Amino acid sequence: MQTNGGINIKGQLLLEHTEAGVLERSVLDLLVGIFGSIKVLCNEYRRILSSRLIEDERFKTDEEVRRLELLKLRFGEGMLRECEVMIKDVDDSKRINRNFKGRAGTTGLVRSHCFWPKISDSSVKLVGEVRSRVEEFKSHFEELKKPRTLVVSEGGSVELELEVEGVKKFFTCDLAQASIILLFQKQREWSEEALENELDASGKIPKKLKFWVDCGVISSTSKGWRVNDALNSENNVGSLADELEEEDDSGTEVFRNFIVGAVANMGPKRAVEIHNILKLFCKGEVTYDWDIGRLERLLSDMVKEGEKIEESSGVYSKLQK
Repeated sequence: MQTNGGINIKGQLLLEHTEAGVLERSVLDLLVGIFGSIKVLCNEYRRILSSRLIEDERFKTDEEVRRLELLKLRFGEGMLRECEVMIKDVDDSKRINRNFKGRAGTTGLVRSHCFWPKISDSSVKLVGEVRSRVEEFKSHFEELKKPRTLVVSEGGSVELELEVEGVKKFFTCDLAQASIILLFQKQREWSEEALENELDASGKIPKKLKFWVDCGVISSTSKGWRVNDALNSENNVGSLADELEEEDDSGTEVFRNFIVGAVANMGPKRAVEIHNILKLFCKGEVTYDWDIGRLERLLSDMVKEGEKIEESSGVYSKLQK
């Protein structure tokens, strides 16, 4: 098993503007009406902006600055102060990454925690190369920005190349998921208790393992989990996946219908755009809290079914019959 990792971050449009560069007032008034107040709308924009900045591995902010300036004209600077700081953090992180002399492929987004929506600290103890790369970047930052320090959050991602029985495959996962799979370099089979002890993560292992079960890398056994003999996403249907899906499947049909309606009424959308639309509107009794990987699997299934939507070059649209 070989690894190659980086802490990375993708973005997507939120608001459209006219050719004259003025936001459509009617759309904004409609959104204010939906959310009940300007303050709630601005807070929701801040949350979605956070997702876009974290997902954009290019660290580009030009479009976000332009949109923010237009929103400030409509709502005032005070309501959007946090968003200004968030964009500045991305620009500062880009400069820090440029000066970082550590191993290639390691980048970091350094957030001012008081201004960003809350993101939980890492849920497991990092191990192996994941930990060493994070510590290397942390040391660089703390030397550059004394006396400030860094706390690692759940928001990072790692690109891994796994090799099982001569077959190699690339994966993108979060830091905790990467730490878990790296332990399987030591031994092919682990019990839940042993993994919890290694990662100091009581009760958190099954949810993190589900990613690797879904990808066909590991499967459940009577004693715990083991690495599969081959990387095959089709032979990974085990009791763990079934158990964890049971409680979440209730919202799937709601999300399916919402996706069909979104691409029919709002036009073709990429997965990340659909992801942010669902986060924006699916709240309450059925709340959308999926990661984008799970959404992409649902979209793939819907396309294969050939009934409601179709896909071309990563863009999903209403099926043209």
